[in-house]
Amino acid sequence: MIPAHKQKLIDEELHILQLSFGDPVFFKEAALLLTKWRSDPDLVIFSNNFETTWINDLRYWYEGAAMGVPSTNNGLESRNSKIKEQYALRVKLKLFSFLPTMQQMLSEWSSKSTEDHFIHFQL
Repeated sequence: MIPAHKQKLIDEELHILQLSFGDPVFFKEAALLLTKWRSDPDLVIFSNNFETTWINDLRYWYEGAAMGVPSTNNGLESRNSKIKEQYALRVKLKLFSFLPTMQQMLSEWSSKSTEDHFIHFQL
């Protein structure tokens, strides 16, 4: 568990990492963040879990992973519609049902993204 007084800073750092514009920048920024976090005993478990999940396994979540593809609200609304249709069945889920459903959805989508790589463009 991340101490409450450190959560805002981590959130800000993750927003910056999310804006990485290519693989080399993303992996360098991620390595620097992981080194910083691991120097704090309160964040060692978080940093290890973050690396395993979001750097090694599900790494196509940052902006530069899909260069040339617009990052707009239209895609978000489209994705929201798919979530409601395929996972929530257009029913407002209680939190205890919502979290496992979202975990399943993200796992399926992330696994698919490792099979169907994004198109990369030369910078």
